Parts: sequence; C-alpha cells; structure tokens
Amino acid sequence: MIDLTFRIKLLTDAEQITAAEAAGLADMITLFAEQWLIELDEDNAGMFITHLAMALKRQRAGESIQALDEFIVTEIEQSAAFPKSLVAMAELEKLFAIALPVSEQGYIYLHLNKYFE
Repeated sequence: MIDLTFRIKLLTDAEQITAAEAAGLADMITLFAEQWLIELDEDNAGMFITHLAMALKRQRAGESIQALDEFIVTEIEQSAAFPKSLVAMAELEKLFAIALPVSEQGYIYLHLNKYFE
C-alpha cells in the first residue's frame, strides 16, 4: 500500500492545489479511514485524489467542465452505492467549504461509488 502523501505533495509543488486544499485532502483520507473504514492509498485512490484536486482548482478559478452523459449519471444514481456516495459528497463539500457544480459531482460520484459497492 503506497501512501498518497507523495501525490498530494506533487500536486502542491506543481501549484495545482493550495496548501489548505492539500491539508483538506489529507483530512479526507483520514475521514474515509475513520468514518467508513476505507484505507485510501495510491492504488485505489490516486486518480480520485488527482481528479478531486483538479475539481478544486477549477472551482477556485471559476472554470467548468462538461457534465457526464445523462445515461451515466442515471446509472450512478441507481447504484446501491449511491446513498453512501451522497453522504460522502456532502462530507467532502463540508470539508473543503465548497459546493461543487453538478458537472463536477458526476465525476466525483464515479469515484465514490467504487468505495461503497
């Protein structure tokens, strides 16, 4: 199991995320371990951490991305994992003191659902 600290440091050093966002990502990793007993590491969460970091950067810059296809969103919402993903999304938004736009949420739910399957 490879720690995510290095990835977070790279994102910070490359100025993709702020120091506060890096601290929030570290807190999120702890939250997953404590609240859901899910150990996030490079293998199972490297892409999730990077995607979330880029979503935070876009949010900060006022940029947007194209939303997922409605068919995919429906699949996500109908999955058994989605109720827990909703709770996790609320926790993430609280942790980072943001409200992610719907276009970003779909991508984050894709990642979250895999943890709660």
